Amino acid sequence: MTTTSFKIKPISWSEYDHRASVLLQDENGPCALIALVNTLILEHQIESRNVAFGDLHRNVSQERRSRAIENLQSCLSRSEAEKKSISLDSLLQALGEVLLELFENEHYPEYDVDRLVSSLPLLHTGLTVDPILTDITFPQDDLASVLFGIFSLSFNHGWCIDPNEDPKVVSFFGQYPTFDRAQDCFIQNPQAHKQAQQWLAANRSQLTTFGLRKIDEVMGNDELAVFFRNNHFSTLYKKGPGELYLLVTDEAFSSHSRIVWQSLNSVSGKDELFFTGDFVPVFLDETAENGGADVSDDYLLMKQLQEEDDLRMARNMQKSYNKPTVKEEKKKKGKGQKDQKEEKKGQEKKKKRDCVVM
Repeated sequence: MTTTSFKIKPISWSEYDHRASVLLQDENGPCALIALVNTLILEHQIESRNVAFGDLHRNVSQERRSRAIENLQSCLSRSEAEKKSISLDSLLQALGEVLLELFENEHYPEYDVDRLVSSLPLLHTGLTVDPILTDITFPQDDLASVLFGIFSLSFNHGWCIDPNEDPKVVSFFGQYPTFDRAQDCFIQNPQAHKQAQQWLAANRSQLTTFGLRKIDEVMGNDELAVFFRNNHFSTLYKKGPGELYLLVTDEAFSSHSRIVWQSLNSVSGKDELFFTGDFVPVFLDETAENGGADVSDDYLLMKQLQEEDDLRMARNMQKSYNKPTVKEEKKKKGKGQKDQKEEKKGQEKKKKRDCVVM
């Protein structure tokens, strides 16, 4: 039986030369588990730096939380040094210990710790999310929101409608604000709300210009968040105003130590660049350190897979919109039966005419 494992990449990042071991993802795309662990570790490094500079003070429970996250980082560092990877079981165990430490030091009467610990594997196998399309957040009772919230991580997306767009579309999403609620409405009445359906199809990449602006407004400088887009989860960092970066975690870049970040400054991605850990641009015609393949080959493959995901999603969305209702099916079936009867009558008349003796 194959054991699931994640490759680990050592990185150096920020102008303060923070060093961390981060998880990489395979061709299936970034899962929530990878994004949670990476974001948790990098955010802890920012917090520790602020404590060292005297800008932040931890209480006793925060100190214990800090030590638990440091143990998680140490676990990754040891695994990276020994075998360049960590098994899923070991990772979940280390993360579970952090979660238990959080519950031991904080009071969460509304949550069942055993249920949350047993839910951690869903971070890898599949975590259902329901974006609020009028904002950059998610329903607070979603399991994803609960899990990220317990670890004190912000959870955002950029699939957000501009309130200055078509008033009918804005009004529709005001009434059905989440993706799932909108989908339910379309399925019940596929011929209605065409403009809203078209808006979703036009923004199938799950990111809008307005959404990008909202993220930039909400996030503070030197802050991190778990970011959802294209049905994947990533680590998002805001360096300064208008400076948004995604942590590069694709396995294709495991041997490219200089590539740590990718800019997020447009919906199309045409202007995106790769950056070093301290945010110096790395151009695609540069090659790997040890005579490896051109970085652009890996990048083009990644882009192709992303575009295929977008197209697949758009087709699925359109298919769900075009799915006939029960009423339409009955109407169509009734029409078909009527056509068959008329055709049968015509054939009988034709036979009678053929039998006439002159």
